[in-house]
Amino acid sequence: MQKIKKSIAIIVGTFKLLYKSASFYIIAMCIANIFSGILLSLGIVIWKNIIDSVQESIKSGRLDNTIIWLVIHFATILLQALLTEICAYYKNILSTCTNKNITQNVLDKISKMELEKYDDVSFYDKLKKVNEESTARTMSLLNSVEMLVKGVSVAVSTAMILFRFNPLFMILSIIISIPNLIINMKIAIMQYNVYCDRFENKRYIDSIKNLITAHENVKEIKIYNSTPYFVSYILNSYKKYIEEDKKIRKKFVLESFSMESLGNIFIYFLKAIVCYEIVIQKMSIGSLTLYFSSIDNFRSAMANIINVMSSMFEDGLYVQSYFELMKDTETAKESGRKKKFVSEFHKIRFENVWFSYPGTQDYVLKDINFVINRGKNYAIVGLNGSGKTTLLKLLLRLYKPTKGTIYIDEIDINEIDIDSYYKEISAVFQDFIKYPLTIKDNIGLGNVAEMNNLEKINKAAAQGGILEFVNSLPMGMETHLQKEWSNSVELSLGQWQKVAISRAFFKNGQIMVLDEPTASLDPMAEQDLFQKIKDLTYEKTCVLIAHRFSTVRLADVIYVMKNGEIIESGSHDQLINKNGEYALLFSVQAKGYFEDCE
Repeated sequence: MQKIKKSIAIIVGTFKLLYKSASFYIIAMCIANIFSGILLSLGIVIWKNIIDSVQESIKSGRLDNTIIWLVIHFATILLQALLTEICAYYKNILSTCTNKNITQNVLDKISKMELEKYDDVSFYDKLKKVNEESTARTMSLLNSVEMLVKGVSVAVSTAMILFRFNPLFMILSIIISIPNLIINMKIAIMQYNVYCDRFENKRYIDSIKNLITAHENVKEIKIYNSTPYFVSYILNSYKKYIEEDKKIRKKFVLESFSMESLGNIFIYFLKAIVCYEIVIQKMSIGSLTLYFSSIDNFRSAMANIINVMSSMFEDGLYVQSYFELMKDTETAKESGRKKKFVSEFHKIRFENVWFSYPGTQDYVLKDINFVINRGKNYAIVGLNGSGKTTLLKLLLRLYKPTKGTIYIDEIDINEIDIDSYYKEISAVFQDFIKYPLTIKDNIGLGNVAEMNNLEKINKAAAQGGILEFVNSLPMGMETHLQKEWSNSVELSLGQWQKVAISRAFFKNGQIMVLDEPTASLDPMAEQDLFQKIKDLTYEKTCVLIAHRFSTVRLADVIYVMKNGEIIESGSHDQLINKNGEYALLFSVQAKGYFEDCE
């Protein structure tokens, strides 16, 4: 019962969404369908008169009335065809408007979500459901609205004809239809529960399909011949689904067949009564046709209404993911009273900061205390898993500390307007995005407002070390990247990193955050690039994670992390003289270089 109430509430919410998307078109579509349904029933009455007039013509030898009724019937057919086209036109416009609204609402909502939401598996399932089902199911609801309005219109108009003959016909026809509605709703609930149970596994299957077909994965998949393993997993999952679906359908086959048979018995019982009354009251053959057609149309209309209501109920279950997403309060809460980030800030300070990822108890960062002064270059080093990248995520306000506070000039970072903060940040992540766009757009996305400024884009490309390569391409900056597209090129990982770094330079933020941005560059290229970054970011702040100490030593201050804690800090020379963790890591790497040289 709770699911029925919830589904009804969602259907009402969907109607509001449709109305908000294009109120005129949904009203016009409903009116057109009402008239279309009335015309369908009117056609039965006209056909009755045609048959009666033919009988009279047989006796009189005149076809005047028959021709008139045929012309009227032809006019109703034309009008109905016109109304059908009008409905299709309105529905098409309404569909496009609704798609636009849903897409805008979803993207707006997602853009405001805190990053920690993406660590929640249930959120991913909800997001996938929205992307996979909500738009299609909303359009299905739109079709259902159209069919429901028309079905009700036909049912009401034919009911009026039956009511004149025998009021009991109409009432019994409605009652006999109710069990079918209940069965269909039970099937819909069971199918939705199965859908939810399977969803994470289906999402996993989709990710496997994408993995197998992705251009960058083909080489390794062929070498290891891993496709049969993945195909086997997918096929076994589908076999399991088929068996589950069989069980669901078998459970309701007998019930559905019994109710359908009972309905047909009832219909033919009514038709027998009609035949009896026609003979007793000596009515015309046209009257027999009228009441037979009315019974069939009413039965068909009621069946359509029940199917549509069942479909709407089922669609409502699927669309609820969209409304749950819209109601999700865990977004980046911003207020007009938040303080603007000042690009001329003096320092950023971490005070007793602890952090654990959502859903986990283990602290990734423990009692972090350090300062970033404006205009300085910082490097963060440590073994993998020491917490370096997580530290940057907190600096970028992608996550909030579990305990402790991050201050910008003694103002809690959570009190700073997020948009003004991000406006002054350039970042290159380990898993930077490889946009399937032109090189120009790949760099230009660093600052969307300036992405058509080719002079600045060329300058950023030169700073990132990719301009010479770009100029060697026939299409230059207009070259599309990634091999999936025609006339495109595939870059090496090192070239992609240079594009990502160029994008960061194009942003020209006051704070540059680099998380192993040059991992695919050779040591000399990395050192040259970081020296260039240091020169270009004069009076700006740069925070870098890197593993090569030839690059790290150029930083003004180096923070050393181990097991989620900052255990050392200072310049390269100071840390070497301390002979601690940094000196140990440096000596291990230096030894490797010397051995390579030998």
